[in-house]
Parts: sequence; C-alpha cells; structure tokens
Amino acid sequence: MIKEQAIVIASTDLPKGQVLVRIDRKSACESCQMKSGCGQKLLNQGSQKRCIEFELENSINAQEG
Repeated sequence: MIKEQAIVIASTDLPKGQVLVRIDRKSACESCQMKSGCGQKLLNQGSQKRCIEFELENSINAQEG
C-alpha cells in the first residue's frame, strides 16, 4: 500500500463530516538512484499533475491546515 500525507484545505461549505484535502504528489524518480541517467523523469515532468484534491469523510475530526 502507498501512503501519502494530505493537508486539509477546507472544512466549511461541505456536507457535514467532510473535509477537502490536498495531496502534493511526489515522483518516484526523486528517490531513484538512476534519476540522472533515465529518460523517464523527463517524460513524466510535463504530463503529471503535482497535486490532487478530493473530499473525504472526516473520521478523525481534522482541522484546516
């Protein structure tokens, strides 16, 4: 399973018990030892979104920020 940290960016104007979160995506290339000699990093740079935003249930009572 892949785990990412998310930031709560909104909790108002959403259905009760929901929050809007943002995940700033990191490329797997950043931790790869071959990143300087591989063309895959160049191909991915222009085509990938750098963040994802979505709503989810706030089961842990998270606050903005």
